[in-house]
Amino acid sequence: MQRRMVDITALIPLGLALMLTRLAQLSKEDEVAVGSDEVEVRREDQDKINKFSRLHQRELNLEDELKAKHVRF
Repeated sequence: MQRRMVDITALIPLGLALMLTRLAQLSKEDEVAVGSDEVEVRREDQDKINKFSRLHQRELNLEDELKAKHVRF
């Protein structure tokens, strides 16, 4: 069985290919901005992140309680 080399650019959707091309052409200044750890988050988005975090933590606590009760019975 012989393997063939495939041009993967034919497999990548055009939009993704254009985005990858653009990223490859970034200036050094742009690269710093893209790789920067500083990201601005809107207050509304931060509130949603916080709410999700609280609910997720509550879920984990409830699961722990259920496991503890299940072990006792």
